[in-house]
Amino acid sequence: MPGAVSPPSPTADPLIGRVLDGRYRILSVLGSGGFSTVYRAEHLRLGRAVAVKVLQQDSELTIGMLPRFEREAHTLAALSHPNIVSVVDYGIAEGLPYLAMELVEGVSLRAIMDQGPLAPERALEITRQILRGLQYAHGHGVMHRDLKPTNIFVTPLPEGTEQVKILDFGFAKFFAGARADEPQLTAVGMAFGTPAYVAPEQVTEGISVDGRADLYAMGVLLFEMLAGRRPFLGDNQVQVIRAHLLAPIPSLAKARPDLAMGPALDSILQLALAKSPRERFSDAGAMLGALDGVTASGRAPHRTAVPTLRRARATMISTARNLPTPLRSLPTPVLVAALVAIPLLGLVTIIALVFALVLRGRNTEPARPIVVARPYVIHAPSGPTRPPATNPWEGDVPEPLRSLHERLDTNPGSVQPSELDVLHAYIRAHPRDPRPHLLFAYLYMERVWRPDAIERYLRAYRAQPTSRGDPHMLRDLVLLVSRRSVSAQAASAIREIYGREAVTQLDRAIGETDGDARERLAQLRTELASR
Repeated sequence: MPGAVSPPSPTADPLIGRVLDGRYRILSVLGSGGFSTVYRAEHLRLGRAVAVKVLQQDSELTIGMLPRFEREAHTLAALSHPNIVSVVDYGIAEGLPYLAMELVEGVSLRAIMDQGPLAPERALEITRQILRGLQYAHGHGVMHRDLKPTNIFVTPLPEGTEQVKILDFGFAKFFAGARADEPQLTAVGMAFGTPAYVAPEQVTEGISVDGRADLYAMGVLLFEMLAGRRPFLGDNQVQVIRAHLLAPIPSLAKARPDLAMGPALDSILQLALAKSPRERFSDAGAMLGALDGVTASGRAPHRTAVPTLRRARATMISTARNLPTPLRSLPTPVLVAALVAIPLLGLVTIIALVFALVLRGRNTEPARPIVVARPYVIHAPSGPTRPPATNPWEGDVPEPLRSLHERLDTNPGSVQPSELDVLHAYIRAHPRDPRPHLLFAYLYMERVWRPDAIERYLRAYRAQPTSRGDPHMLRDLVLLVSRRSVSAQAASAIREIYGREAVTQLDRAIGETDGDARERLAQLRTELASR
């Protein structure tokens, strides 16, 4: 019956062979920790394998915690993201609180890192997927608190890529009261977390802990993936914690002098590993945006060197902002001529020119104010080099793409992420077909997995540039520019995929939007129109 545990079988673990809560037959132990054990189990009604995490039966841990366990488990069960292991059920059987989760097949990040430093491209991709999961969970008010390699699983996909999943998301919250009036599941003054990855505030009394502690742990993971060692070391846990609190942040460039991206990542790691939360990235999206500007070569992606005239323009803008007030009042043509000359002339010539312009400026009528546009990143030329855009869904569409496309168009809520698993094999067999990536993007938009939707639209375009004629792609990307958390990522995708072609859609969106969202759209529109 529900809530009961069937009689034990004669094994070392008393739960092996038993049926938990009338639904889950416990098959074997997958792993265990200080507060819980994870079992492989079979859902008897569905006939599918799941992972069941059972909190150990300990009176000091469970007294008074059951109502809170149900509240927190309900919150975790609501999280749905490709980079977070899903909680599919929870309950309490004979006083044993448990969580039933999707069973992830793959290897832990710990097992991968034990083989040595990761290739830069792989380390960056794993980091980005973890940050997307953090961004989603933090946006729903849930932080991890114990991010470490054993809580990250990597699963190879048929198409040759990897799927990263964060385990135990929010589980640490069961062991540390969020408010003073809630049961405290750890000893007084004890911080939850693993010393090698714990943020300074987690071991400092009186400092609140928020999502920036997860970003600190992410910085430790990124350093370790690339350097082959952790940034803060010690002979014991006390020394490791002391290093987190007091030791200077090591340089990745010095730890891996052969790594081209080392200098570019050092500035990112300095922010992620800052001792004070206030000095770190404000959120996971900000760190993700910073990483999007770094490739394995240490250069910004999809960009070309800024031409000489554009470099001069950037110098003009910077110089104009710092000129004294009398010089800023000069007529625009005169001032522009001076600013063009500044990077090219010697100091004596500049002084003489400025003096002459000041004298001339006294005999001119009042100048119009100079409107200086904000500088922007120059991306690779686009537009004329692109083939004509076409709708990839016109004409014959093979199965299983056709039926999924129809359902996602008419009733997207009826399509579950697991139904798209068949697309991985299709992508491997047809790497130049953009349509499976578009189907992923549609579902991710429906599920509000915005960073993943943007990534899939990019993959569709890179597989076949004509696919930018898809009826949803530009509309969705413009919508995402108006969303603060993914605005920079969506704008970058529009630059690469559409360039000036996006101006008309941006004009339409600007007319229907207001506030900060309108400003972001207008800024992108101005940039693209000036190309």
